[in-house]
Amino acid sequence: MILDSVADLLPGLIPGQYRGVAFDVPDTRTEFGRRVAEHLFPGRDDAEYDDLGALPEVVSVEGVIVGDDYIARAVALRAAFQQAGPGTLYHPWLGWMRVIVDRPPEITFSARELRVARFFAYFKRMPDGAQPSRLSTAAAVAATAALLTSAALLLIESVDRLTISRASAKASTRTGRVFATTVGETAEAWPDVRRGSGTRAILAAAGSASPATPAAVADLVAATTAALRSSVPALTAAPVVAPAYSALPADEGLTPRQGLEFTLGLASRLTTAAGDAPSASDRAMLLGSAAAAIAEAGPMLAQAEFATREEARTARAAIATETNRTSAAADLLVETIFAGVVTDARLELETFRTAAIADLNEVIGRLPQVVALSTSRPADAFQVAAHLFGDTPAAIEAGYADIVARNRPRHPAALPAGRIEAAR
Repeated sequence: MILDSVADLLPGLIPGQYRGVAFDVPDTRTEFGRRVAEHLFPGRDDAEYDDLGALPEVVSVEGVIVGDDYIARAVALRAAFQQAGPGTLYHPWLGWMRVIVDRPPEITFSARELRVARFFAYFKRMPDGAQPSRLSTAAAVAATAALLTSAALLLIESVDRLTISRASAKASTRTGRVFATTVGETAEAWPDVRRGSGTRAILAAAGSASPATPAAVADLVAATTAALRSSVPALTAAPVVAPAYSALPADEGLTPRQGLEFTLGLASRLTTAAGDAPSASDRAMLLGSAAAAIAEAGPMLAQAEFATREEARTARAAIATETNRTSAAADLLVETIFAGVVTDARLELETFRTAAIADLNEVIGRLPQVVALSTSRPADAFQVAAHLFGDTPAAIEAGYADIVARNRPRHPAALPAGRIEAAR
């Protein structure tokens, strides 16, 4: 089950974890403050107070476990709660912390919610626990993307020091050829991306060399991802303040959304190619290339614009899916000579996935939701807008434009009977 698979049931969830048991978190609360002793005296209306120091921070987590394995994970979580001593909790907003269970947790099942287990637990933070992260979700995505890129390139370069030179040279030549072909197939897969003239630079970078060493493969992957970033003007263009006139650019490049599609599509194809690789060395370099491609989703997310929650949820599902596929494919290397370096790459991959999902959850909370109406006869788009946005008259005109653009009727006054969508 991927982290995003519960989005339709309970949208807006963020993944958490305690002692290695994963769950999703709708709500958390934190209690903190000072220990204050109150002293009352006969014949006096006022009181005296003594400050006895800071209160231990108590974190309460309301979590859900959703999936076919919900009973097994609920049993594992119960065992984790019963373990003695402190454990590690991943707080969706505050990050990793050292905690101890403060009060008896509750795990509940309900006949009205199949494949769902809920729990409520209180954790007391240990004094030497890690401090809450001061990074915003966007900054966390950027930081984890940079770490993932480094780990991915190290995985590719590790083939040079862990295998004999002749084997690594042959694997590097094969990987370079597969990588260039995969980049071309990715560009052809999406018409919108293919029409973007910025793809020419990406294709040129991918086919610029025939690598003979793993280091050369890493350089090829780095050059291609750099070309991908350069092909998205929103990532590199300097801000321009209200020009009086500007000609249309000859090379519009890719939008951040197109760049995001390109990176995830490329990662998907490279992961598939890694499964068919003829040797562990080929597989390691292809998985490193896939991880490097996924890391490029970080800069794209920083500039991508989503009109509705559904669009952002689609992006969240795509990131969760591809990171999970690449991480699962890396399992094929855990019993090889690449076990150590591939484990590091997997950890960075999972950290990036968590940061990206948390950031997109923040975005989803600020976006309008698509609502659907069902009509038995043709309707006027303006009447539908007045019905949906009548409580806020200033929003009727924008709602009307959205209804027309989203449903594309032959005439705004005659929306066909059936489903009508609007962002609200």
